Amino acid sequence: MRHYMPTQLCIIFLFVLSCTSPKSPEREMLDSVSVQKLRTVYDPAIAYVQDNFFVLRDYSSNLDIFNQQALDTTIQLLQQVQTMQGLELHGGRVLKKVAALDNSHVAIMKYTPDSLIILDAKNSSISQKIPFKVASNERMIDFVPLSKHEVFYLTYSIKTRQESKLYKLNLKSLQSTFIYQLDLEDKVADLLKLALDENQDVLILNPFSAELLRVDQKKGTAVKEKYKTPSDFPYHVMKTRSYVSQVEFFNSANDTTQRTRVVDFVMSDGALLLIVNQGTERTFTSRHLLMCSLHDDAQPKIIPTNQIPLNFSHDKHIFFSSEKDSVDQLSIVPIRKILSGGYDRQQ
Repeated sequence: MRHYMPTQLCIIFLFVLSCTSPKSPEREMLDSVSVQKLRTVYDPAIAYVQDNFFVLRDYSSNLDIFNQQALDTTIQLLQQVQTMQGLELHGGRVLKKVAALDNSHVAIMKYTPDSLIILDAKNSSISQKIPFKVASNERMIDFVPLSKHEVFYLTYSIKTRQESKLYKLNLKSLQSTFIYQLDLEDKVADLLKLALDENQDVLILNPFSAELLRVDQKKGTAVKEKYKTPSDFPYHVMKTRSYVSQVEFFNSANDTTQRTRVVDFVMSDGALLLIVNQGTERTFTSRHLLMCSLHDDAQPKIIPTNQIPLNFSHDKHIFFSSEKDSVDQLSIVPIRKILSGGYDRQQ
């Protein structure tokens, strides 16, 4: 009997292995929904979870949740109060960004007080409000989910705008861990953007100096790379301007200098993609999708599309808006379909 034991064990092992579910491939989402008045001067912030679009529009106090048909739910996150000076938001200054934590939770970043609002996508309800431990001389810039229980967030010094700090926050213990400090040559720390690459390394984009910083979250070390923008695109990022009076602010409307503002960025299959706004200091004229070069053998270019790019999803997808029959359409599309040109050909 003992002569057959190895064979029996091998058969049992192969049977168990055959019953083990293979790793599911990355899901490619291709979905759209009709919305009203999505395209504005301000940037809509969007996430896609449970086949629903979660949309913060015009930095408003509400989160709109769209299903495949239309607007399904609106959640009031800040209270709107009409005063003698106009409409004011109580409970926070602005809602800045929304992102998917996993397949069932959405996170929203709020300024002053800096905090993170966690939504349960299954029942469209707030499950947690997490305060960020930000120093009195710092402000939040951006955040990006690492997993269901961890996020990275970036702050900047409001006094100098030349220092930025990267932290990792554990959503269970609510403990923040300092990862890296970035000291800049220019006062542009408030322009920095945050993302993750395919290896879960942290990416910090400095649009002013056209630099990409790769931070090893475990070692706390960083590598800086310059990126090139398309030569036929007027890439002109400027420092944030402070106004000393209302007169100076109103006079700035006459400034016709064309400026570039980076709305969002992502690394996808080795390509650095930017979504940028073009316009003057006070006006918005157009939005573009750029592929930038990190190496001499790659050619930066403007990626043509018949829709307006809005922002990126963490899972190699991009959000677009377009107008059809006088109604705005919001779409989520795999980035690879855009780079190949296949998606626009289907429209």
